[in-house]
Amino acid sequence: MEIKLRELRERKNLSMRETAKLFGIPYTTYIGYEKGYREPKFETLIAIADFYDVSLDYLFESDERS
Repeated sequence: MEIKLRELRERKNLSMRETAKLFGIPYTTYIGYEKGYREPKFETLIAIADFYDVSLDYLFESDERS
């Protein structure tokens, strides 16, 4: 999910700090989501998907091809 979060955030020209503030979470927590070493709670995932107007499936899609 880390790739999708960064991509979506950058499309809106937001910094990681601005994004964390928008979601009401600590900056370091958001960094963990984007870098892939923390997993958001389900409620946070829904808020992220709603904010970026994407599906939950989209957040978890991999860009890698097998």
